[in-house]
Amino acid sequence: MRGTNYDVFQSVGLYPTSATSDDYSYSRTFVDATKTKVRAYTLETGTEFQPPYAEALNIINEVKAGLVKFCTACLCVVDSMAKVQKVELDLVALQNFRDDTLKRSPVGSRWVGLLETHGGEALAIVVDDPELHGEAAQVLRELGPAVTSATPVPITPQLVERARNVLERLHGRAGPELRSAIREGQGALQHFSGKPPHEGLRAAERADEEKRR
Repeated sequence: MRGTNYDVFQSVGLYPTSATSDDYSYSRTFVDATKTKVRAYTLETGTEFQPPYAEALNIINEVKAGLVKFCTACLCVVDSMAKVQKVELDLVALQNFRDDTLKRSPVGSRWVGLLETHGGEALAIVVDDPELHGEAAQVLRELGPAVTSATPVPITPQLVERARNVLERLHGRAGPELRSAIREGQGALQHFSGKPPHEGLRAAERADEEKRR
């Protein structure tokens, strides 16, 4: 909005305070470990506490755009689709696979970044198409055990083909940046056919290294 850039840093860098609402929100889990953690954010806008009304309206538009993007980025595509389609997934195991395996790989980390960047758009398209939503949920249903199993479980060629079809349908309705991300995902699928996820990831890493050479 207007080309204005907002910096991101710890709020204590603005001006230190104590006994504030974010202190309470953060510390309550220390008092009662059963309570969920709360992440607090401080928003500082404009360059003065009481800007002229016309400038205040511009700032409001900037903040609205930022908050919409922030809320969209907070959505978990996998969790959202699974809930609507009543797909039972071990989300903790999936998150562990993302953090302990994918994010530790240059290729996997890039995929996670693409999903986090474009997940909101992809989710909006999928939810708007019940048939596509059902197909995507079925892929998740079958993929879940392969990713979360303690023993290697190969990803079947049939599952890879279904995933490719979902991406192809998504590609037809996506914007330019999401289409680019989907093309990368489509190219990566071939490395997982008939292999457990960890082996497929290693195959994708080798292919990426060869491509960069």
